Amino acid sequence: MMRSASIWRRTGLEVLAGKAEMKRIMKCLLCGSYTLKMSCSCGGKAVGVGPAKYSPHDPYGSYRRAAKADSLRKADLI
Repeated sequence: MMRSASIWRRTGLEVLAGKAEMKRIMKCLLCGSYTLKMSCSCGGKAVGVGPAKYSPHDPYGSYRRAAKADSLRKADLI
């Protein structure tokens, strides 16, 4: 059963070539504006700005914690 187009738009999904695709916020590398398209109106490429997906087996967690501790030491907070 196919949903109506209004339901797809309301839930943040867009039907493209028969597939439902979730729209995500993107940021232009040239002008810094936000868009939902893959390219900006200025002609620049847009990239995703969301955080990385959470994983309990975080392979970069030790690097991130070391960098945070280093920045806190430099700010003389620890």
